[in-house]
Amino acid sequence: MEWQRSTISAPILVISHPAKDAVTTFKIIQHVMGERPRPVEIPRPSRTSTNGGRRDGEDLADKMVILEEIRWTLQLAVTHKEMRDEVYCQLVKQMTKNKYHDQ
Repeated sequence: MEWQRSTISAPILVISHPAKDAVTTFKIIQHVMGERPRPVEIPRPSRTSTNGGRRDGEDLADKMVILEEIRWTLQLAVTHKEMRDEVYCQLVKQMTKNKYHDQ
């Protein structure tokens, strides 16, 4: 079990929770780590973005999207024990032999 560029198509563990959520959490991990260019579509409240929130070349709205993805993943992991274990395994997988984050 080690880093991979492509997304997973099924959960790493055998779980009864919908496989779609496991695939979504993996995509979120990739996005947060900077390995996926676009945000992941997750259910979230609508919000308006502003162009005035630029700081150091990064858009505040982009940071808020990443925080919302992390919040969604953590809520899923806290609510469903199986998903907690799945998210943990996904994090270990993406950090193991990751040539972009080895320092």
